Amino acid sequence: MSWLTGKVASLVREGPQLSADELAQTLEQRAKALSAPRSAAWLLGHWLEQCNGSEVFVLPRGGSEWHIGFQQVLLRSSAFELVLEACAKQKPLRESLTPGPGASSQLLEQSKQLRQSLHNMAERLLLPGALEVWPSLLDALLTEHRAPLPWDAWARRLLGALKRPWQREALTLQLNRWDQRAADLAGEASSGYSEGTATMMAGGATLSKQGIRAEMSRRRLPQLGAEAARRRLRAELLCAALEALRAAQDQNGAGSQEIQHLIADAGLAMESLDSGLDSSAAHSASLSSALSDCSGELQRQMAAVMLTQEAFVERRGRLQDERRRLHMRLEELDAEVTQLDTEAQRCNEQIQQLQAQFSQNTSHYGGLLGGSSSAQQRLSHRKSKAGAFQSCARAALELARAEEARRAPELCAHLRRRRAALAKQAASYLRQERLRLGAIADLASEKSPGAEPEVELAAQAQEAWRSAQALLQRAQHLLEAEEEETEEPEDAPGEEVPEAEALAFFSRVPEEDKICADCLSSAEWASVTYGIYLCVDCAGRHRGLGVHLSFVRSLGMDRWTAPQLRRMELGGSQRFRDFMAAYPALDSELGARYGSRAARFYRRALTARLSNPAGAAGGEGLPAAPAAEEGQRPAETAEVAAESEEGPSLASEQQLLETTFLELQGKLAALA
Repeated sequence: MSWLTGKVASLVREGPQLSADELAQTLEQRAKALSAPRSAAWLLGHWLEQCNGSEVFVLPRGGSEWHIGFQQVLLRSSAFELVLEACAKQKPLRESLTPGPGASSQLLEQSKQLRQSLHNMAERLLLPGALEVWPSLLDALLTEHRAPLPWDAWARRLLGALKRPWQREALTLQLNRWDQRAADLAGEASSGYSEGTATMMAGGATLSKQGIRAEMSRRRLPQLGAEAARRRLRAELLCAALEALRAAQDQNGAGSQEIQHLIADAGLAMESLDSGLDSSAAHSASLSSALSDCSGELQRQMAAVMLTQEAFVERRGRLQDERRRLHMRLEELDAEVTQLDTEAQRCNEQIQQLQAQFSQNTSHYGGLLGGSSSAQQRLSHRKSKAGAFQSCARAALELARAEEARRAPELCAHLRRRRAALAKQAASYLRQERLRLGAIADLASEKSPGAEPEVELAAQAQEAWRSAQALLQRAQHLLEAEEEETEEPEDAPGEEVPEAEALAFFSRVPEEDKICADCLSSAEWASVTYGIYLCVDCAGRHRGLGVHLSFVRSLGMDRWTAPQLRRMELGGSQRFRDFMAAYPALDSELGARYGSRAARFYRRALTARLSNPAGAAGGEGLPAAPAAEEGQRPAETAEVAAESEEGPSLASEQQLLETTFLELQGKLAALA
């Protein structure tokens, strides 16, 4: 045992020189090589200890280096899935996880250790709350029934959807590293702008004013270039952070979609098993009917033959009595008796043949009925397992959706903050490049003996222009992407409720609340966006606003879905009027009222209450309602307002840089 422990320890020892990809390959190779229960339990325990360590591995990604821990490397690899696959395929591991009734105490102890190790690893690698479905998931991974669906492959797909995304685990640490790097670059302030000024002023008696200006530009040019490079690097760090956040946001809903596909596959498998059960029951019924018909026919034939035999025996007795009485007809009666004996023997043979056929048919149909009953029991067992697996997938879907809803606001906040920082940093970088081009223009105007050649100045100007354009192309692509709305569309597909149920719902609405929210008239229409009721005239005006501001439905003529009725229940005309009373300036014009920031806050709050009634009902996860002056403003993006307050925008800096570059090009062309 000590030799085996040392051998396994040598297999799982990682060196600090491994990268994240090399470590992932090593973990997968060791998972594939597992064949014994004790080594598997030891390896899983060792991985759990390393997850608690602080060792960091480098992962090249998107032109930059990510520093991730051992747990993120384990999440990124397929090592855990390969361990579970080995448990399903290797006979010692499978027998350890599924011990029979007569298993030894040693095997039961190994089974307990291995199951506990798998449980601890699942708790560490799967989404929070996923342990509720772990027993069913492990049962699906170990199942040998592949009809009508390969449950082991189905369970591996579900396991992949429930694993914690390694990007989310490593994103916060990587963002902090990038922010620290940007802060270090910001601290390296250029301190050499004034170096050499005293020396130049000492010899200023021999230089003209234009010469002094050219000499200052010549000394500042390398410093300006270095400062521009530092600011460009900070902008590139912000670009990398935004790209990582956008990638995490794009992957936020992938797990739910995969689980929905798995639920659909489980549903199809249950339908197939139901069809198999129905077919087996019908086959059993037809076999029973055929056996009954065959048994009845054979019994009727046996009764007829037995009656014939009895008649022959009776007649033979009479003839024997007559032979004793009639000696004159002895020869004739002997011949007839011989013939009757032959016929009786033939009847006996027929009876034996029919009895053998009856026994054979009874045994055959009995075997068929037993096989049909066994097949029916197996199908019923598989159906119960399929139902449990489908329930497991549904629970996993709820977990994945809850995780996505929790992560979405954080990702949006990161995107907004990083976009504003990128716009500010890019504008600062363009301003620095413009100063650099100005210094080159000053050098080009000086024709002193020590002036740099026009070709070198033109090359420096082209290099500054190309660098600025490259950064602008990358930054503008990220800044032009509008922040996605997190609220659910009011016309999103949902399960339609019967018309009678919808009418019953609206009949229960109090009369004081079922009035037009705009003019207080009788309401026959509704705006699902705000959960309010409208009259015919106001409903027409709301349609003119567009479905992105107000989605209008008729109370009696349109079909309603369950989410829409729930939105109307959470809303109400009186509640909306009470909220908008804090913004009296919005009472005059309909477009200004529903296009304001206050209206946008109300519909987002209503969507949040619909998505998470427990948290949003108490105001958790929502910002405070806008103030009166803020809420009356149009609903524009916050980045534009912030940019107008902080200084020149990125577009204005871009225009100034282009003007400076064109002027420098003209000046260089004139000198040439």
